[in-house]
Amino acid sequence: MHYPMTQCEQKKQFAFSSLASKLVWRWVKVPVSLVGTSYKAIRCVYCHGAVRVRMQKADHGREDHVEHQSRRDSKHCQGGIHFRGKHRISLKPVQ
Repeated sequence: MHYPMTQCEQKKQFAFSSLASKLVWRWVKVPVSLVGTSYKAIRCVYCHGAVRVRMQKADHGREDHVEHQSRRDSKHCQGGIHFRGKHRISLKPVQ
């Protein structure tokens, strides 16, 4: 049985020093429900492939989750709904 991925990684900006003179971008694991509406920089936690957000539309439906955009990534990712066999990193990881 497959369980939907309820977490993903989102690219966020952080201050590198206490003076905030240098800002760096880092991937942070977040619940899908907190991704928000501007989710251009999100990726799969496991394979770093591109994912799309699926929001819950009914009270009795599936919770908010992400799905791989590429079936190939889904077949080779332990979080994918089409996972078959050995896990590997995406051929086109989101940078």
